[in-house]
Amino acid sequence: MDDAAYREVAERALGYARVEFRDEIASLKRENAALKRKVGRKPRGGGSAAGHGPVVEDDPDSSSLLLAVKRARTLALFLLLLSCTTAILEGYEETLAAHVSLSFFVPFLIGHGGNCGGMSVGAVISAIARGDARTPTSKYRLALREILAGCAVAVQLAALAALAMYLTGFDRDLSTVVVAALAAITALGAVCGSVIPLALDWLGLDAATVAPPAVTTLIDALGIVIYLTVARAVLDVAPAAHAHADHAAEAAVAAAAAAASNVVEDVVKAAASAAEGVVEGVASEL
Repeated sequence: MDDAAYREVAERALGYARVEFRDEIASLKRENAALKRKVGRKPRGGGSAAGHGPVVEDDPDSSSLLLAVKRARTLALFLLLLSCTTAILEGYEETLAAHVSLSFFVPFLIGHGGNCGGMSVGAVISAIARGDARTPTSKYRLALREILAGCAVAVQLAALAALAMYLTGFDRDLSTVVVAALAAITALGAVCGSVIPLALDWLGLDAATVAPPAVTTLIDALGIVIYLTVARAVLDVAPAAHAHADHAAEAAVAAAAAAASNVVEDVVKAAASAAEGVVEGVASEL
């Protein structure tokens, strides 16, 4: 065979290879799409795929408009839930009016709670993506690890906050409120950030998409309740205790003054009686 014949045979072989290669790529793409649909339709408890639509948002075939509509619905729901914080603040209106300085720490504490929850959410979602949370035992260990770590962080940050409040000269009662609320909100962020993604994954929802706003919404609402409840318990009881002590002191002073007045009156009466007796004795002798 001459060079032209060899060239023709080689081109035919390459053509067949290209066709086979394209067919193999198309088959792999179909299998990949089927796997994505299967993962996206993972049902509650890991059973059959019936009854759940695709929830995976990294599908390259999804349009921006479709993603916008899905996310807008989810965020609108959480926005509606966040509106409950207005009613919560109205319930503590008297406490906030009596102690205006409490409002200075609301963004600080709520933002910190969101940060704590976000860190736990990221750790749990990474574990789910790696396949480290497939069995109930592994999920329990993962949640317990995050909760214990969050409690340890709460203790450390509470100590630092107490030192900072002391050095900056804040009132003792206000410092107690901020430190206690900081520790509680930190632990709350760890609990919500570890439990909610696992619950969403068990329900067959996309934890990476739904868990962050869900955790933030829950921490915002519960964080305000915790902060203002602690404030009401500390700052509203403390003035009452001080007023009771002042009233007791005033009563004691009044009682002492009355007793002293009675003693003086008795002494004056006794002296007057003695003087009268002396005068009568002198007059009888004369």
